[in-house]
Amino acid sequence: ILSRPGSNLLLVGPSGVGRRSLLSLACYMHGIEVVSPAAVRGYSLKSFRAEMKSFIPRAGVQGTPLCLLLEDHQLRDDSIIECVNSLLAAGDIPGLFELQELEPLLAPLKEEMGQCGFRYRTLFDFFTARVRSLLHVALLMNPSNPTFVHRCESNPALYTRCSMIWQAGWSQAAMESLPRETVFREIDEAQLPEPQRGPLVQSMLAIHRMHEPRGGTPRQYTAFCDMWRQVFVAERAQQTDRIGKLRGGL
Repeated sequence: ILSRPGSNLLLVGPSGVGRRSLLSLACYMHGIEVVSPAAVRGYSLKSFRAEMKSFIPRAGVQGTPLCLLLEDHQLRDDSIIECVNSLLAAGDIPGLFELQELEPLLAPLKEEMGQCGFRYRTLFDFFTARVRSLLHVALLMNPSNPTFVHRCESNPALYTRCSMIWQAGWSQAAMESLPRETVFREIDEAQLPEPQRGPLVQSMLAIHRMHEPRGGTPRQYTAFCDMWRQVFVAERAQQTDRIGKLRGGL
């Protein structure tokens, strides 16, 4: 999707399913830089607009492919969502640039616009077309958020201008392959024989399934597998050390 000019994404799913990781990987593969507002304490519409004044010219004037990553915690104010809706629909946020700022900002585009013939009426139209083409917006939203449906209904560009991908969780096969690809690969077969690995995977998965109704996510399952590996390696090293001392008569 991101390889197409003007493409945007709406990634819907609970926190911890890997939406941000997958997006970062896809952007890296396509040579797209990921940018995201720093949602610090006291973050407001004014802060958001100030950051957009640095991101938008990078795409519209400098021609740098960017992916604007926005998550639920960065969209606490409905007015920010409205700005994103305008950016998706028109490639611009109303009132973002003063009239006296636009002339020096858009001056480098005059020659390039001339090469396009009469496709654009004004220099600003050419600028917004470049923004729509090069600035990909990726929204990560949680459907369990009470404001999710209302925000989509109030801001139609969120679903008319975005390709929606619903990520409810990982498949059974993916959950089973995770310990084998990350945990067991670092453990020698002499320490953990192959016949024991299959039942162990099922036990780890069963523990995770027990916690899913309480909000267990694939991210927590990954952390659980990594913690199990650390504990196993530490306990195995301790036992090996004790056995060595016993054999040595200590």
